Amino acid sequence: MELMEAIRNRRSIRRYKPDPVPEDKLKAVLEAAIWAPRAWERWEFIVVRDAETRGELAKAAKGSEHVGEAPVDIVVCSNLKGAKARDRELYSIQEAAAAIQNLMLKAHEEGLGTCWVSEFREAAVAKALGIPRGVRPLSIISLGYPDEAPSAPSRKDLGEVVHWEKYGAR
Repeated sequence: MELMEAIRNRRSIRRYKPDPVPEDKLKAVLEAAIWAPRAWERWEFIVVRDAETRGELAKAAKGSEHVGEAPVDIVVCSNLKGAKARDRELYSIQEAAAAIQNLMLKAHEEGLGTCWVSEFREAAVAKALGIPRGVRPLSIISLGYPDEAPSAPSRKDLGEVVHWEKYGAR
C-alpha cells in the first residue's frame, strides 16, 4: 500500500467484527508505534483484550461504545515521572500523537480499523487499568476488523490552512 493511499483511505471505525486480532498483527501495529519520532520516549501502551475491562473503558469514554465492542483497545499513556515542564506540556503529547498516527496507519495496512478516542475520564481509565501516579492516559485506540466502511470526511483546501512565510499570507 502506498503511503498517500493509506493516509487518504484510513477511516475512524466505530463498528467492529468480533473476530480476534492475531498476535502478529497486534505486534506489528505496536512496533510501528515505537518507531515514531520522539523526544524522550515517554510513551507506554496498555493492550486491553478482556471484555470486562474494555467495558469499563467504554464507560469512561462516554459516547464511545465502540471502545467496549472492539476486540482490542490500546491505551496510550505518557510516563511523566521526572519530566520537566516543557516535556509534560508538549513533548510527551507530541510523541504520543506521532506514535498513534504510525499505529493507525500500520493497522490500516494490516486490514484493521481504529478509532482515536481522547474524550474520557482519565481517573476512571487509570483506575480500571491500575495505572500508577505519574503515568497519564492520553488516548484510547479501539482496534479490530472493520464492520463498516465510512466515507471520506471533507477537508479544507490547502489554501485555507497553509500560510507562506507569515500568518495570514496565502
